[in-house]
Amino acid sequence: MKVTNTPDVLNDEVADTAVALTLCVYKNISSANNFLLEKKWLKSEFPLSKKFSGTKFGILGMGRIGKTIAKRIEAFNCEICYHSRNEKDVKYKFFSKLEELAEYVDTLCVITPGGEETKHLVNSNILQKLGKNGFLINIARGSVIDQQALIHALQNNIICGAGLDVFENEPNVPDNLMKLDNVILTPHIGSATVETRYDMGKLVYDNVVKMLTTNSTISPVN
Repeated sequence: MKVTNTPDVLNDEVADTAVALTLCVYKNISSANNFLLEKKWLKSEFPLSKKFSGTKFGILGMGRIGKTIAKRIEAFNCEICYHSRNEKDVKYKFFSKLEELAEYVDTLCVITPGGEETKHLVNSNILQKLGKNGFLINIARGSVIDQQALIHALQNNIICGAGLDVFENEPNVPDNLMKLDNVILTPHIGSATVETRYDMGKLVYDNVVKMLTTNSTISPVN
């Protein structure tokens, strides 16, 4: 039996989502939208937000998508750093310890595989290191973050805010997470565009056709 996947097809889309979540949480876009719709602007000014350009951006996982995210973040003149199991052949600063990366950066973007090896890799200790001015972005898997520890950190200003596209028990999102005003939450839409899903489906189809005709595949999983 041969197993295939759809690598590279969704890199751009997930990276775009990471950037969108980052900008939205820094600029408080959701709260600003509600502020306007509720006509509060007629009575007062919306609170100032934080600048993203020029900050320190940390990536947890420097695979295909991590590299694509980094390329986009370069446009914001950020200092890009990363942590992964092994140092990669990239120009960005490598941290061998996640704790040190979290303490150094302003934003920690999670794009590492899920599973038992990475379960709760981002825990209360990492969140403490990220600190009260830090932002957490997760477009990987909900299991990578200790969700209860994250909620506690957001409720108690241990970190500044979070942008989350994935959760531990999807589609169930805790009420006490949804009630927070320092988060941006999206329903796992990382690769969810018509174009990307078409390309993913086409690659699956092309793999099947090649397997049936040549007994080989385009994108085998080793």
